[in-house]
Amino acid sequence: MEASEATQTLLDAIKKYDKIGVDDYQRTYSWEQQQVEEFFADLCETADTREDHFFGTLIVQADPNNANRVTVVDGQQRLTTSFILAATLRDEVDELGNHMIPNADKNVRSTNVNDLIDAFLNPDKRLDNFRFESSRYMRKILDESVFARRDKQKPLTGRDRLNPGLTIELRAAIRVIRELVQVELKRFGSVEERLVRINDLISGLCNHFQVLKLATKDTNQSLEIFLTLNNRGQALGPSDIVRGQVMSNLGYGKNDVDQKKIQRTVFDEWKLIHENVGEPEVFLRHYLVATSDVKIQKKKIVKFVEGRMNNIDPEIRRAKTDELWDDLIESSRIYGQIINPQMEGDCQYHLQLLDGYVKSYRIVLLEVFRRQFDEKIRNEIVRLVFVLAYKWNLMQINRQKLEDTFQSLCVELRKGVSSDLVVKELKGLIDELDFDTVRHFSGDVDEKFVFKAILHYVNKLTANGATNIPLTGKNVHLEHIAPQTETREWLTDFFEGKEEDFVYYEASISSLGNLTLLDPSLNIGSSNDVFQEKRKNYDKSVIAITRDLAKEDSWNLAAVNSRTAWLADCFNTIWSSTPPQKSIPPYSEWKKQNS
Repeated sequence: MEASEATQTLLDAIKKYDKIGVDDYQRTYSWEQQQVEEFFADLCETADTREDHFFGTLIVQADPNNANRVTVVDGQQRLTTSFILAATLRDEVDELGNHMIPNADKNVRSTNVNDLIDAFLNPDKRLDNFRFESSRYMRKILDESVFARRDKQKPLTGRDRLNPGLTIELRAAIRVIRELVQVELKRFGSVEERLVRINDLISGLCNHFQVLKLATKDTNQSLEIFLTLNNRGQALGPSDIVRGQVMSNLGYGKNDVDQKKIQRTVFDEWKLIHENVGEPEVFLRHYLVATSDVKIQKKKIVKFVEGRMNNIDPEIRRAKTDELWDDLIESSRIYGQIINPQMEGDCQYHLQLLDGYVKSYRIVLLEVFRRQFDEKIRNEIVRLVFVLAYKWNLMQINRQKLEDTFQSLCVELRKGVSSDLVVKELKGLIDELDFDTVRHFSGDVDEKFVFKAILHYVNKLTANGATNIPLTGKNVHLEHIAPQTETREWLTDFFEGKEEDFVYYEASISSLGNLTLLDPSLNIGSSNDVFQEKRKNYDKSVIAITRDLAKEDSWNLAAVNSRTAWLADCFNTIWSSTPPQKSIPPYSEWKKQNS
Protein backbone atom coordinates (compact mmCIF):
# COMPACT_ATOMS: atom_id res chain seq x y z
CA MET A 1 0.00 0.00 0.00
CA GLU A 2 1.00 3.65 -0.32
CA ALA A 3 1.08 5.93 2.67
CA SER A 4 -1.74 8.43 2.91
CA GLU A 5 -2.50 11.53 4.95
CA ALA A 6 -4.47 9.34 7.35
CA THR A 7 -1.57 7.00 8.10
CA GLN A 8 1.96 7.42 9.39
CA THR A 9 4.96 5.21 9.94
CA LEU A 10 5.10 3.14 13.10
CA LEU A 11 8.17 5.05 14.30
CA ASP A 12 6.49 8.42 13.73
CA ALA A 13 3.42 7.17 15.59
CA ILE A 14 5.35 6.30 18.74
CA LYS A 15 8.46 8.50 18.88
CA LYS A 16 6.70 11.52 20.37
CA TYR A 17 6.00 9.51 23.53
CA ASP A 18 8.58 8.72 26.18
CA LYS A 19 6.40 5.96 27.57
CA ILE A 20 3.71 3.80 25.96
CA GLY A 21 1.98 1.81 28.66
CA VAL A 22 -0.55 -1.02 28.82
CA ASP A 23 -3.08 -0.92 31.65
CA ASP A 24 -3.54 -4.03 33.78
CA TYR A 25 -7.19 -4.33 32.76
CA GLN A 26 -6.15 -5.08 29.17
CA ARG A 27 -6.02 -8.73 28.17
CA THR A 28 -2.54 -10.22 28.25
CA TYR A 29 -0.54 -11.17 25.18
CA SER A 30 -2.50 -13.69 23.11
CA TRP A 31 -0.87 -13.97 19.68
CA GLU A 32 -0.17 -17.57 18.69
CA GLN A 33 2.75 -18.86 16.65
CA GLN A 34 0.95 -18.54 13.32
CA GLN A 35 0.16 -14.86 13.91
CA VAL A 36 3.78 -14.15 14.88
CA GLU A 37 5.04 -15.94 11.77
CA GLU A 38 2.62 -13.99 9.54
CA PHE A 39 3.83 -10.75 11.15
CA PHE A 40 7.46 -11.67 10.44
CA ALA A 41 6.64 -12.76 6.88
CA ASP A 42 5.04 -9.37 6.23
CA LEU A 43 8.14 -7.65 7.62
CA CYS A 44 10.52 -9.71 5.46
CA GLU A 45 8.46 -8.90 2.37
CA THR A 46 8.52 -5.21 3.26
CA ALA A 47 12.29 -5.37 3.80
CA ASP A 48 12.70 -6.98 0.37
CA THR A 49 10.39 -4.68 -1.60
CA ARG A 50 10.71 -1.41 0.38
CA GLU A 51 6.94 -1.11 -0.10
CA ASP A 52 4.72 0.22 2.70
CA HIS A 53 2.56 -2.23 4.63
CA PHE A 54 -0.59 -1.26 6.56
CA PHE A 55 0.06 -2.44 10.10
CA GLY A 56 -3.36 -1.68 11.54
CA THR A 57 -5.04 0.79 13.87
CA LEU A 58 -3.34 2.16 16.97
CA ILE A 59 -5.54 3.87 19.55
CA VAL A 60 -3.74 5.56 22.44
CA GLN A 61 -5.14 7.48 25.38
CA ALA A 62 -3.31 10.53 26.70
CA ASP A 63 -2.12 10.79 30.29
CA PRO A 64 -3.65 14.02 31.67
CA ASN A 65 -0.64 14.48 33.95
CA ASN A 66 2.11 13.75 31.42
CA ALA A 67 1.96 14.83 27.78
CA ASN A 68 4.78 12.43 26.91
CA ARG A 69 2.97 9.33 28.18
CA VAL A 70 0.04 7.38 26.69
CA THR A 71 -1.65 4.05 27.29
CA VAL A 72 -2.65 1.63 24.55
CA VAL A 73 -6.38 1.12 23.98
CA ASP A 74 -6.14 -0.93 20.77
CA GLY A 75 -3.02 -2.38 19.14
CA GLN A 76 -1.34 -3.92 22.18
CA GLN A 77 -0.59 -7.27 20.50
CA ARG A 78 1.04 -5.65 17.45
CA LEU A 79 3.07 -3.22 19.55
CA THR A 80 4.28 -5.88 21.98
CA THR A 81 5.41 -8.07 19.08
CA SER A 82 7.15 -5.11 17.42
CA PHE A 83 9.12 -4.17 20.53
CA ILE A 84 10.15 -7.80 21.13
CA LEU A 85 11.36 -7.99 17.53
CA ALA A 86 13.32 -4.72 17.79
CA ALA A 87 15.02 -5.94 20.98
CA THR A 88 15.83 -9.26 19.29
CA LEU A 89 17.44 -7.45 16.34
CA ARG A 90 19.46 -5.31 18.76
CA ASP A 91 20.71 -8.50 20.47
CA GLU A 92 21.74 -9.95 17.12
CA VAL A 93 23.73 -6.78 16.36
CA ASP A 94 25.50 -7.14 19.71
CA GLU A 95 26.22 -10.79 18.91
CA LEU A 96 27.81 -9.81 15.61
CA GLY A 97 30.15 -7.44 17.45
CA ASN A 98 29.75 -4.72 14.83
CA HIS A 99 27.04 -2.13 14.26
CA MET A 100 28.45 -0.07 11.39
CA ILE A 101 27.68 -0.62 7.71
CA PRO A 102 30.34 1.12 5.59
CA ASN A 103 29.11 3.25 2.71
CA ALA A 104 30.50 2.65 -0.77
CA ASP A 105 30.86 6.42 -1.10
CA LYS A 106 33.62 7.41 1.26
CA ASN A 107 32.20 10.93 1.47
CA VAL A 108 29.01 9.55 3.02
CA ARG A 109 28.96 8.44 6.63
CA SER A 110 28.60 4.76 7.46
CA THR A 111 25.23 3.54 8.74
CA ASN A 112 24.96 2.83 12.46
CA VAL A 113 22.30 0.10 12.68
CA ASN A 114 21.82 0.72 16.38
CA ASP A 115 20.65 4.30 15.77
CA LEU A 116 17.29 3.21 14.34
CA ILE A 117 16.87 0.36 16.83
CA ASP A 118 17.55 2.66 19.78
CA ALA A 119 15.23 5.32 18.33
CA PHE A 120 12.47 2.69 18.43
CA LEU A 121 13.23 1.09 21.80
CA ASN A 122 14.62 3.95 23.87
CA PRO A 123 13.10 7.44 24.11
CA ASP A 124 16.45 8.96 25.08
CA LYS A 125 20.11 8.02 25.08
CA ARG A 126 19.72 5.89 28.21
CA LEU A 127 19.82 2.22 27.30
CA ASP A 128 18.05 1.19 30.52
CA ASN A 129 14.96 3.26 29.76
CA PHE A 130 12.46 1.50 27.50
CA ARG A 131 9.66 3.22 25.63
CA PHE A 132 7.22 0.32 25.99
CA GLU A 133 5.84 -0.57 29.42
CA SER A 134 3.58 -3.62 29.48
CA SER A 135 1.03 -4.53 32.12
CA ARG A 136 2.46 -5.74 35.40
CA TYR A 137 1.73 -9.35 34.47
CA MET A 138 4.28 -9.29 31.65
CA ARG A 139 6.59 -6.46 32.70
CA LYS A 140 9.17 -8.54 34.57
CA ILE A 141 9.68 -10.95 31.65
CA LEU A 142 9.95 -8.18 29.05
CA ASP A 143 12.15 -5.85 31.07
CA GLU A 144 14.58 -8.48 32.36
CA SER A 145 14.63 -11.11 29.58
CA VAL A 146 13.90 -9.08 26.42
CA PHE A 147 14.53 -5.34 26.70
CA ALA A 148 17.65 -5.53 28.89
CA ARG A 149 20.94 -5.54 26.99
CA ARG A 150 22.30 -9.02 26.35
CA ASP A 151 25.07 -8.81 28.99
CA LYS A 152 22.45 -8.01 31.66
CA GLN A 153 19.62 -10.13 30.26
CA LYS A 154 18.17 -12.89 32.41
CA PRO A 155 17.39 -16.22 30.70
CA LEU A 156 13.82 -16.72 29.54
CA THR A 157 12.55 -19.26 32.05
CA GLY A 158 10.48 -22.24 31.05
CA ARG A 159 7.78 -21.20 33.50
CA ASP A 160 6.56 -17.94 34.99
CA ARG A 161 6.05 -18.67 38.67
CA LEU A 162 4.05 -15.54 39.42
CA ASN A 163 1.70 -15.69 36.43
CA PRO A 164 2.00 -19.18 34.87
CA GLY A 165 -1.28 -19.07 32.96
CA LEU A 166 -1.05 -15.42 31.87
CA THR A 167 2.30 -15.44 30.09
CA ILE A 168 2.33 -18.74 28.17
CA GLU A 169 1.70 -17.09 24.80
CA LEU A 170 4.15 -14.26 25.53
CA ARG A 171 7.01 -16.62 26.37
CA ALA A 172 6.21 -18.76 23.33
CA ALA A 173 6.17 -15.68 21.07
CA ILE A 174 9.56 -14.52 22.36
CA ARG A 175 11.07 -17.91 21.52
CA VAL A 176 9.43 -17.97 18.07
CA ILE A 177 10.61 -14.44 17.22
CA ARG A 178 14.17 -15.26 18.22
CA GLU A 179 14.14 -18.44 16.14
CA LEU A 180 12.65 -16.68 13.11
CA VAL A 181 15.29 -13.94 13.24
CA GLN A 182 18.14 -16.43 13.62
CA VAL A 183 16.88 -18.57 10.73
CA GLU A 184 16.51 -15.47 8.55
CA LEU A 185 20.01 -14.23 9.31
CA LYS A 186 21.56 -17.64 8.57
CA ARG A 187 20.65 -17.01 4.94
CA PHE A 188 23.44 -14.43 4.86
CA GLY A 189 27.07 -15.41 5.14
CA SER A 190 29.23 -12.51 6.28
CA VAL A 191 28.85 -10.21 9.28
CA GLU A 192 28.27 -7.24 6.99
CA GLU A 193 25.55 -9.06 5.01
CA ARG A 194 23.76 -9.98 8.21
CA LEU A 195 24.10 -6.45 9.48
CA VAL A 196 22.57 -5.12 6.26
CA ARG A 197 19.65 -7.54 6.63
CA ILE A 198 19.07 -6.44 10.22
CA ASN A 199 19.07 -2.83 9.04
CA ASP A 200 16.55 -3.67 6.30
CA LEU A 201 14.28 -5.37 8.84
CA ILE A 202 14.36 -2.58 11.43
CA SER A 203 13.92 -0.01 8.65
CA GLY A 204 10.90 -1.93 7.37
CA LEU A 205 9.40 -2.00 10.87
CA CYS A 206 10.08 1.66 11.63
CA ASN A 207 9.66 3.34 8.24
CA HIS A 208 7.43 1.10 6.11
CA PHE A 209 4.88 -0.29 8.56
CA GLN A 210 2.04 2.20 8.31
CA VAL A 211 -0.48 2.71 11.13
CA LEU A 212 -3.69 4.64 11.53
CA LYS A 213 -3.14 6.32 14.89
CA LEU A 214 -6.01 7.78 16.87
CA ALA A 215 -5.29 9.69 20.09
CA THR A 216 -8.04 10.09 22.68
CA LYS A 217 -8.32 12.28 25.74
CA ASP A 218 -10.18 10.04 28.18
CA THR A 219 -11.56 6.54 28.76
CA ASN A 220 -15.05 7.29 27.48
CA GLN A 221 -13.75 8.61 24.17
CA SER A 222 -11.39 5.63 23.85
CA LEU A 223 -14.21 3.18 24.46
CA GLU A 224 -16.50 4.96 21.99
CA ILE A 225 -13.89 4.82 19.20
CA PHE A 226 -12.90 1.24 20.00
CA LEU A 227 -16.48 -0.03 19.94
CA THR A 228 -17.26 1.90 16.76
CA LEU A 229 -14.29 0.39 14.94
CA ASN A 230 -14.86 -3.16 16.16
CA ASN A 231 -18.60 -3.59 16.65
CA ARG A 232 -20.38 -1.48 14.06
CA GLY A 233 -21.51 -4.31 11.85
CA GLN A 234 -19.10 -6.97 10.64
CA ALA A 235 -15.89 -5.72 9.11
CA LEU A 236 -15.43 -6.55 5.47
CA GLY A 237 -12.97 -9.37 4.96
CA PRO A 238 -11.54 -10.99 1.83
CA SER A 239 -14.42 -13.46 1.64
CA ASP A 240 -16.98 -10.63 1.56
CA ILE A 241 -15.10 -8.92 -1.26
CA VAL A 242 -14.86 -12.20 -3.19
CA ARG A 243 -18.59 -12.77 -2.80
CA GLY A 244 -19.26 -9.27 -4.13
CA GLN A 245 -16.96 -9.85 -7.09
CA VAL A 246 -18.79 -13.11 -7.88
CA MET A 247 -22.11 -11.26 -7.88
CA SER A 248 -20.67 -8.59 -10.17
CA ASN A 249 -19.20 -11.07 -12.66
CA LEU A 250 -22.28 -13.30 -12.83
CA GLY A 251 -24.64 -10.35 -13.13
CA TYR A 252 -22.64 -8.37 -15.68
CA GLY A 253 -24.85 -7.29 -18.58
CA LYS A 254 -28.01 -8.70 -17.01
CA ASN A 255 -31.20 -6.70 -16.42
CA ASP A 256 -32.21 -5.60 -12.93
CA VAL A 257 -34.56 -8.55 -12.38
CA ASP A 258 -31.94 -11.13 -13.31
CA GLN A 259 -29.25 -9.36 -11.28
CA LYS A 260 -31.44 -9.44 -8.17
CA LYS A 261 -32.07 -13.17 -8.70
CA ILE A 262 -28.34 -13.80 -9.04
CA GLN A 263 -27.59 -11.77 -5.90
CA ARG A 264 -30.22 -13.66 -3.91
CA THR A 265 -28.84 -17.00 -5.12
CA VAL A 266 -25.26 -16.04 -4.27
CA PHE A 267 -26.34 -14.79 -0.83
CA ASP A 268 -28.15 -18.08 -0.12
CA GLU A 269 -25.23 -20.14 -1.36
CA TRP A 270 -22.81 -18.01 0.67
CA LYS A 271 -24.90 -18.71 3.75
CA LEU A 272 -24.51 -22.43 3.00
CA ILE A 273 -20.73 -22.04 2.61
CA HIS A 274 -20.55 -20.16 5.90
CA GLU A 275 -22.54 -22.88 7.67
CA ASN A 276 -20.27 -25.56 6.23
CA VAL A 277 -16.92 -23.98 7.10
CA GLY A 278 -17.54 -21.79 10.16
CA GLU A 279 -14.59 -19.50 9.39
CA PRO A 280 -14.94 -18.34 5.76
CA GLU A 281 -11.68 -16.37 5.76
CA VAL A 282 -9.69 -19.41 6.90
CA PHE A 283 -11.51 -21.71 4.48
CA LEU A 284 -10.96 -19.42 1.50
CA ARG A 285 -7.21 -19.24 2.09
CA HIS A 286 -6.97 -23.00 2.68
CA TYR A 287 -8.91 -23.61 -0.54
CA LEU A 288 -6.54 -21.39 -2.52
CA VAL A 289 -3.45 -23.02 -0.98
CA ALA A 290 -4.82 -26.50 -1.70
CA THR A 291 -5.58 -25.66 -5.33
CA SER A 292 -2.42 -23.73 -6.25
CA ASP A 293 1.33 -24.10 -6.01
CA VAL A 294 2.26 -20.66 -4.64
CA LYS A 295 2.11 -19.20 -1.13
CA ILE A 296 -1.14 -17.41 -0.38
CA GLN A 297 -1.04 -14.66 2.24
CA LYS A 298 -4.33 -13.47 3.69
CA LYS A 299 -3.87 -9.98 2.28
CA LYS A 300 -3.53 -11.40 -1.25
CA ILE A 301 -6.60 -13.66 -1.22
CA VAL A 302 -8.74 -11.26 -3.23
CA LYS A 303 -6.00 -10.78 -5.82
CA PHE A 304 -5.63 -14.53 -6.38
CA VAL A 305 -9.38 -15.15 -6.62
CA GLU A 306 -9.84 -12.26 -9.06
CA GLY A 307 -7.00 -13.70 -11.13
CA ARG A 308 -8.86 -16.99 -11.47
CA MET A 309 -12.06 -15.27 -12.59
CA ASN A 310 -10.63 -12.47 -14.68
CA ASN A 311 -10.96 -12.29 -18.47
CA ILE A 312 -11.55 -9.41 -20.85
CA ASP A 313 -14.45 -11.32 -22.46
CA PRO A 314 -17.48 -11.01 -20.11
CA GLU A 315 -18.89 -14.39 -21.18
CA ILE A 316 -15.62 -16.20 -20.46
CA ARG A 317 -15.32 -14.28 -17.19
CA ARG A 318 -18.84 -15.34 -16.23
CA ALA A 319 -18.08 -19.00 -17.09
CA LYS A 320 -14.85 -18.96 -15.08
CA THR A 321 -16.64 -17.32 -12.14
CA ASP A 322 -19.46 -19.87 -12.29
CA GLU A 323 -16.95 -22.73 -12.30
CA LEU A 324 -15.00 -21.27 -9.37
CA TRP A 325 -18.15 -20.58 -7.35
CA ASP A 326 -19.45 -24.13 -7.86
CA ASP A 327 -16.09 -25.53 -6.77
CA LEU A 328 -16.09 -23.32 -3.66
CA ILE A 329 -19.53 -24.62 -2.69
CA GLU A 330 -18.47 -28.25 -3.17
CA SER A 331 -15.17 -27.67 -1.38
CA SER A 332 -17.00 -26.07 1.55
CA ARG A 333 -19.05 -29.27 1.88
CA ILE A 334 -15.87 -31.36 1.98
CA TYR A 335 -14.24 -28.88 4.38
CA GLY A 336 -17.24 -29.24 6.67
CA GLN A 337 -16.72 -33.01 6.79
CA ILE A 338 -13.14 -32.39 7.95
CA ILE A 339 -13.86 -29.87 10.73
CA ASN A 340 -17.11 -31.52 11.87
CA PRO A 341 -16.39 -35.22 11.30
CA GLN A 342 -19.27 -37.67 11.60
CA MET A 343 -17.61 -40.91 10.47
CA GLU A 344 -16.84 -42.04 14.05
CA GLY A 345 -13.98 -44.34 14.96
CA ASP A 346 -10.30 -43.43 14.99
CA CYS A 347 -10.60 -41.18 11.94
CA GLN A 348 -13.09 -38.89 13.68
CA TYR A 349 -11.00 -38.96 16.85
CA HIS A 350 -7.83 -37.91 14.99
CA LEU A 351 -9.68 -35.09 13.24
CA GLN A 352 -11.08 -33.82 16.55
CA LEU A 353 -7.61 -33.82 18.14
CA LEU A 354 -6.22 -31.98 15.11
CA ASP A 355 -8.91 -29.32 15.11
CA GLY A 356 -8.09 -28.28 18.66
CA TYR A 357 -4.40 -27.81 17.88
CA VAL A 358 -3.66 -26.69 14.31
CA LYS A 359 -5.53 -25.74 11.14
CA SER A 360 -3.12 -26.26 8.26
CA TYR A 361 -3.94 -29.99 8.16
CA ARG A 362 -7.23 -29.04 6.46
CA ILE A 363 -5.30 -28.02 3.34
CA VAL A 364 -4.06 -31.48 2.45
CA LEU A 365 -7.18 -33.26 3.70
CA LEU A 366 -9.31 -31.06 1.44
CA GLU A 367 -7.63 -32.78 -1.52
CA VAL A 368 -7.62 -36.21 0.15
CA PHE A 369 -11.34 -36.14 0.91
CA ARG A 370 -12.08 -34.74 -2.55
CA ARG A 371 -10.56 -37.85 -4.12
CA GLN A 372 -12.81 -40.23 -2.18
CA PHE A 373 -10.11 -42.77 -1.44
CA ASP A 374 -11.00 -46.14 0.04
CA GLU A 375 -12.06 -45.64 3.66
CA LYS A 376 -9.11 -47.63 5.03
CA ILE A 377 -6.62 -45.59 2.99
CA ARG A 378 -8.33 -42.30 3.89
CA ASN A 379 -8.22 -43.15 7.59
CA GLU A 380 -4.51 -44.01 7.42
CA ILE A 381 -3.71 -40.73 5.66
CA VAL A 382 -5.67 -38.83 8.31
CA ARG A 383 -3.74 -40.66 11.05
CA LEU A 384 -0.39 -39.87 9.45
CA VAL A 385 -1.31 -36.19 8.97
CA PHE A 386 -2.34 -36.15 12.64
CA VAL A 387 1.01 -37.65 13.73
CA LEU A 388 3.05 -35.33 11.51
CA ALA A 389 1.21 -32.16 12.57
CA TYR A 390 1.55 -32.91 16.29
CA LYS A 391 5.23 -33.86 16.21
CA TRP A 392 6.09 -30.96 13.88
CA ASN A 393 4.48 -28.37 16.12
CA LEU A 394 5.77 -29.86 19.36
CA MET A 395 9.27 -29.55 17.91
CA GLN A 396 8.43 -25.87 17.18
CA ILE A 397 9.48 -26.13 13.56
CA ASN A 398 8.32 -23.21 11.43
CA ARG A 399 4.61 -23.73 10.79
CA GLN A 400 4.85 -22.17 7.35
CA LYS A 401 7.11 -25.04 6.34
CA LEU A 402 4.45 -27.53 7.46
CA GLU A 403 1.86 -25.68 5.39
CA ASP A 404 4.26 -25.75 2.44
CA THR A 405 4.63 -29.50 2.92
CA PHE A 406 0.86 -30.01 2.89
CA GLN A 407 0.58 -27.81 -0.19
CA SER A 408 3.21 -29.89 -2.00
CA LEU A 409 1.17 -33.02 -1.25
CA CYS A 410 -1.88 -31.30 -2.74
CA VAL A 411 0.07 -30.55 -5.91
CA GLU A 412 1.06 -34.21 -6.17
CA LEU A 413 -2.52 -35.36 -5.60
CA ARG A 414 -3.78 -33.07 -8.37
CA LYS A 415 -1.15 -34.59 -10.65
CA GLY A 416 -2.63 -38.00 -9.96
CA VAL A 417 -0.13 -39.67 -7.63
CA SER A 418 -1.43 -42.82 -5.97
CA SER A 419 -2.62 -42.97 -2.38
CA ASP A 420 0.21 -45.44 -1.64
CA LEU A 421 2.78 -42.81 -2.59
CA VAL A 422 1.07 -40.23 -0.35
CA VAL A 423 1.18 -42.67 2.57
CA LYS A 424 4.83 -43.47 1.88
CA GLU A 425 5.78 -39.78 1.73
CA LEU A 426 3.97 -38.97 4.98
CA LYS A 427 5.67 -41.86 6.75
CA GLY A 428 9.03 -40.68 5.47
CA LEU A 429 8.42 -37.16 6.78
CA ILE A 430 7.44 -38.52 10.20
CA ASP A 431 10.48 -40.80 10.44
CA GLU A 432 12.78 -37.88 9.61
CA LEU A 433 11.64 -35.93 12.68
CA ASP A 434 14.12 -36.41 15.51
CA PHE A 435 11.98 -35.72 18.58
CA ASP A 436 13.54 -36.14 22.03
CA THR A 437 10.28 -37.04 23.77
CA VAL A 438 11.56 -37.47 27.34
CA ARG A 439 13.49 -34.19 27.20
CA HIS A 440 10.51 -32.29 25.82
CA PHE A 441 8.02 -33.74 28.31
CA SER A 442 10.38 -33.04 31.20
CA GLY A 443 10.32 -29.32 30.44
CA ASP A 444 7.68 -26.66 30.92
CA VAL A 445 4.45 -28.09 29.48
CA ASP A 446 1.99 -25.55 30.92
CA GLU A 447 -1.75 -26.10 30.45
CA LYS A 448 -2.03 -26.44 26.70
CA PHE A 449 -4.52 -28.34 24.59
CA VAL A 450 -1.77 -30.50 23.13
CA PHE A 451 -0.79 -32.08 26.45
CA LYS A 452 -4.39 -32.57 27.41
CA ALA A 453 -4.85 -34.33 24.07
CA ILE A 454 -1.81 -36.56 24.69
CA LEU A 455 -3.15 -37.63 28.08
CA HIS A 456 -6.59 -38.20 26.57
CA TYR A 457 -5.19 -40.45 23.83
CA VAL A 458 -3.04 -42.38 26.31
CA ASN A 459 -6.11 -42.84 28.48
CA LYS A 460 -8.06 -44.09 25.45
CA LEU A 461 -5.55 -46.86 24.77
CA THR A 462 -4.97 -47.60 28.45
CA ALA A 463 -8.72 -48.04 28.88
CA ASN A 464 -8.91 -50.35 25.84
CA GLY A 465 -10.62 -47.85 23.60
CA ALA A 466 -13.03 -46.16 26.00
CA THR A 467 -13.48 -42.56 24.81
CA ASN A 468 -16.54 -41.42 26.73
CA ILE A 469 -14.51 -38.70 28.44
CA PRO A 470 -14.86 -35.38 26.61
CA LEU A 471 -11.61 -33.74 25.57
CA THR A 472 -12.86 -30.18 25.89
CA GLY A 473 -15.20 -28.42 28.25
CA LYS A 474 -15.08 -27.24 31.83
CA ASN A 475 -15.71 -30.68 33.30
CA VAL A 476 -12.37 -32.16 32.28
CA HIS A 477 -9.12 -30.30 32.86
CA LEU A 478 -5.49 -30.84 33.69
CA GLU A 479 -4.60 -31.72 37.26
CA HIS A 480 -1.19 -31.22 38.82
CA ILE A 481 -0.63 -34.28 41.00
CA ALA A 482 2.03 -32.51 43.05
CA PRO A 483 0.25 -29.12 43.35
CA GLN A 484 1.45 -25.86 41.87
CA THR A 485 1.20 -24.18 45.27
CA GLU A 486 3.75 -25.94 47.44
CA THR A 487 3.21 -26.73 51.10
CA ARG A 488 5.77 -27.82 53.67
CA GLU A 489 4.33 -31.33 53.65
CA TRP A 490 4.50 -31.60 49.88
CA LEU A 491 8.07 -30.27 49.74
CA THR A 492 9.19 -32.76 52.36
CA ASP A 493 7.44 -35.73 50.75
CA PHE A 494 8.35 -34.77 47.19
CA PHE A 495 12.10 -34.46 47.89
CA GLU A 496 12.13 -37.12 50.63
CA GLY A 497 13.25 -34.62 53.24
CA LYS A 498 16.18 -33.14 51.28
CA GLU A 499 15.67 -29.44 52.05
CA GLU A 500 18.46 -28.32 49.74
CA ASP A 501 16.33 -29.53 46.81
CA PHE A 502 13.20 -27.58 47.78
CA VAL A 503 14.18 -24.74 45.42
CA TYR A 504 13.70 -27.09 42.45
CA TYR A 505 10.05 -27.82 43.24
CA GLU A 506 8.53 -25.49 40.66
CA ALA A 507 10.66 -26.84 37.82
CA SER A 508 10.15 -30.44 38.93
CA ILE A 509 6.34 -30.37 38.88
CA SER A 510 6.13 -28.77 35.42
CA SER A 511 6.79 -31.96 33.44
CA LEU A 512 4.07 -34.02 31.79
CA GLY A 513 4.53 -36.88 34.25
CA ASN A 514 3.03 -34.73 36.98
CA LEU A 515 -0.17 -34.09 35.04
CA THR A 516 -3.33 -36.13 34.75
CA LEU A 517 -6.93 -35.55 33.68
CA LEU A 518 -9.45 -34.55 36.31
CA ASP A 519 -13.09 -35.55 35.86
CA PRO A 520 -16.33 -34.24 37.43
CA SER A 521 -16.45 -37.00 40.04
CA LEU A 522 -13.39 -35.66 41.83
CA ASN A 523 -13.22 -32.97 44.47
CA ILE A 524 -11.06 -30.26 42.89
CA GLY A 525 -11.04 -28.46 46.24
CA SER A 526 -8.56 -31.05 47.51
CA SER A 527 -5.87 -30.21 44.96
CA ASN A 528 -3.37 -29.18 47.68
CA ASP A 529 -4.02 -32.18 49.92
CA VAL A 530 -1.18 -34.59 50.58
CA PHE A 531 -0.95 -37.46 48.12
CA GLN A 532 -2.38 -40.02 50.54
CA GLU A 533 -5.65 -38.00 50.53
CA LYS A 534 -5.62 -37.14 46.83
CA ARG A 535 -5.28 -40.75 45.74
CA LYS A 536 -8.54 -41.62 47.52
CA ASN A 537 -10.29 -39.32 45.05
CA TYR A 538 -8.22 -40.65 42.17
CA ASP A 539 -9.44 -44.16 42.95
CA LYS A 540 -13.01 -42.98 42.26
CA SER A 541 -12.16 -41.48 38.87
CA VAL A 542 -13.75 -42.69 35.65
CA ILE A 543 -10.50 -41.83 33.86
CA ALA A 544 -8.19 -44.84 33.68
CA ILE A 545 -4.85 -43.01 33.90
CA THR A 546 -6.07 -41.07 36.95
CA ARG A 547 -7.56 -44.12 38.67
CA ASP A 548 -4.27 -45.94 38.12
CA LEU A 549 -2.48 -43.33 40.26
CA ALA A 550 -4.32 -44.64 43.33
CA LYS A 551 -1.98 -47.66 43.18
CA GLU A 552 0.99 -45.44 44.04
CA ASP A 553 2.15 -45.46 47.67
CA SER A 554 3.72 -42.00 47.40
CA TRP A 555 4.38 -39.22 44.93
CA ASN A 556 7.86 -37.74 44.64
CA LEU A 557 10.40 -36.56 42.09
CA ALA A 558 11.36 -40.12 41.14
CA ALA A 559 7.69 -40.94 40.46
CA VAL A 560 7.29 -37.86 38.24
CA ASN A 561 10.38 -38.75 36.22
CA SER A 562 9.26 -42.37 35.91
CA ARG A 563 5.74 -41.45 34.77
CA THR A 564 7.20 -38.91 32.31
CA ALA A 565 9.25 -41.71 30.77
CA TRP A 566 6.10 -43.86 30.52
CA LEU A 567 4.18 -41.08 28.77
CA ALA A 568 7.12 -40.57 26.43
CA ASP A 569 6.97 -44.29 25.55
CA CYS A 570 3.21 -44.00 25.00
CA PHE A 571 3.69 -40.96 22.78
CA ASN A 572 6.34 -42.69 20.69
CA THR A 573 3.96 -45.64 20.24
CA ILE A 574 0.92 -43.55 19.28
CA TRP A 575 2.60 -40.74 17.32
CA SER A 576 4.45 -43.07 15.01
CA SER A 577 4.47 -43.87 11.31
CA THR A 578 3.31 -47.34 12.38
CA PRO A 579 -0.28 -47.62 13.70
CA PRO A 580 -0.38 -48.26 17.50
CA GLN A 581 -1.82 -51.36 19.08
CA LYS A 582 -5.35 -51.24 20.46
CA SER A 583 -4.08 -50.97 24.04
CA ILE A 584 -0.95 -50.00 25.97
CA PRO A 585 0.05 -50.99 29.53
CA PRO A 586 -1.05 -48.59 32.28
CA TYR A 587 1.66 -46.84 34.21
CA SER A 588 1.51 -49.24 37.18
CA GLU A 589 2.19 -52.24 34.90
CA TRP A 590 4.80 -50.41 32.81
CA LYS A 591 6.70 -49.49 35.97
CA LYS A 592 6.88 -53.12 37.08
CA GLN A 593 8.14 -54.18 33.65
CA ASN A 594 10.82 -51.47 33.66
CA SER A 595 11.91 -51.62 37.30
